[in-house]
Amino acid sequence: MRLANKTALITGAARGMGRAIAERFAREGARTVLFDLDEAEGQRVLQALQRQGAEAIFVAGDVSNSADVQRAVKETVTAFGPLGLVVNSAGILLIGRDLPVSELDEKVWDRVIGVNLKGTYLVCKFAIPEMIRAGGGSIINIASIAAFKGWSMTGAYGASKGGVLILTKDIAHAYAQHNIRANAICPGDIDTPMTASLADNPAWQAGILATPLKRLGQPEEVANVALFLASEEASFVTGAAYIVDGGLTA
Repeated sequence: MRLANKTALITGAARGMGRAIAERFAREGARTVLFDLDEAEGQRVLQALQRQGAEAIFVAGDVSNSADVQRAVKETVTAFGPLGLVVNSAGILLIGRDLPVSELDEKVWDRVIGVNLKGTYLVCKFAIPEMIRAGGGSIINIASIAAFKGWSMTGAYGASKGGVLILTKDIAHAYAQHNIRANAICPGDIDTPMTASLADNPAWQAGILATPLKRLGQPEEVANVALFLASEEASFVTGAAYIVDGGLTA
């Protein structure tokens, strides 16, 4: 197993890509900590992992809340010891409310930036000292192809994911001396609960058909890239952005 004897803290692990990554890491032997605001769904994922024999715990909390994040890191280390893997998958996309900047409500901006960008910052802020004590590790931040391409209707989301990408590169530079690698995965249209609300949107459907592979990606396909970045197979990979979009940005 590629992640045996490693401990992974995964945010947004109750659904979508975060859940798929947690399941993949657990199958590869990682001791897995599920961190999510949705306690009911998080507990269901936890029970499913435990039935499969995985070592896992669930921690409820909001990634944009400093105290919650500190608690999650502390519970991770208390439960499983040295922390070597961090995946920042928690994110929100407020369809219909995330608008061009002149129309964008400040509260929507603050919430999207708070979860997507500040949440990534906070998890890294409190996890990195534990990773240094552990002798290094791998940080994987879920950004988006919105970090590379402007969209007319998602002013806050695009800004947040662009921020996640450059934050990842900054972390890669700052902590390489501590044997910490940091990389970003930039998904395109993935079949998750977040994108389910777009299913009847003709423009979105047309965008999928414009993708060379002409389909939605699956969360498990993102999880496979995360597994590579978490493993020793990616030991010389840091500061990189892996686009997983079926060729949309090609």
